[in-house]
Amino acid sequence: MLAVAAAAISFFGLTAPASAAFPVHGVVLGGGQGQLVIRTQGAPGELPAGTYRWHTTQPGPAPAAGTEVDALVEGPPYRAIDVHPAGAFIAGLPGSLKVTLLHPGDGLPDRTLVDQQGRVHQLSEWRDKSVLLSFIYTRCPDQQICPAISGKFAYLQHHIDPSRTHLVLVSLDPMFDSPSVLARYGAQFDADASRWSLMTGEGAQVKALLDAFGVSSLEDEPGRYIHEDDLVMIRPGGTIAEIIPTAGWAPSDVLAELNAVNGGSGNSLQRLALAAVAGIASLCQGYSVSQIMVELGAIGITFVFAFGLLGWFGWRILMRGD
Repeated sequence: MLAVAAAAISFFGLTAPASAAFPVHGVVLGGGQGQLVIRTQGAPGELPAGTYRWHTTQPGPAPAAGTEVDALVEGPPYRAIDVHPAGAFIAGLPGSLKVTLLHPGDGLPDRTLVDQQGRVHQLSEWRDKSVLLSFIYTRCPDQQICPAISGKFAYLQHHIDPSRTHLVLVSLDPMFDSPSVLARYGAQFDADASRWSLMTGEGAQVKALLDAFGVSSLEDEPGRYIHEDDLVMIRPGGTIAEIIPTAGWAPSDVLAELNAVNGGSGNSLQRLALAAVAGIASLCQGYSVSQIMVELGAIGITFVFAFGLLGWFGWRILMRGD
């Protein structure tokens, strides 16, 4: 099999990648003497689909021929690293029977991801800082979700102290969103990689992270996902401070809460507004407004009226202060 595969090889050096490292998924055709022959669908902007012979320093025996694998490819000199058996990435609902969902107070799981510059990172690298983490994909057609989140991150990157806070957006479409695709996407928002990492990774790593936060991602048609849009705030030390289950947050409110997480005194009204947005979003998950009112009846109507009245009084107080 190896001889047949070798005859069909497209040597990697003839297709220079745009990034230093990028994830691939493929099938092992053979190997030996520190090399693997892998057939892969490639990575957009990085590597065409084909069959490649890569050097590897992976310890232990090579995966058997026919094994589906995830790997990171880096270089030059080009080599496959972190090669391990893995099924193809399939978007879907988190496996609740297999995964323990994360909540505020839990530690952020460490995952190996690759940023828009092709640099390999562990999430633990930023444990001495606070982190704002959310999920997007570059082909998202809904301007109210992924582009809106990215636009807010573009604003946030100019209002954080990079010595204390880092921004992370993880793609929930890792098979398409290669580092070079993320780099082009980030350029639309003037993303500064020293403050804001747009990240992809091996399918298994990304799926494990999505599942841990309970982020569902359903592909209703090729290249189009219906997904949740949580914002996760992680305090220095790596524990989760807040999970905001909506893209409807205001950057100024998030900055106020972030200041408090970093040990400062964030604006109380802005922090209250963020808590209200998170609370209402949690209440409304899976429901329309009319369904919420049917479920809660008079209690729901009273709650909405009281919240509106409180907001009106707060606005009047602020106006008098000005």
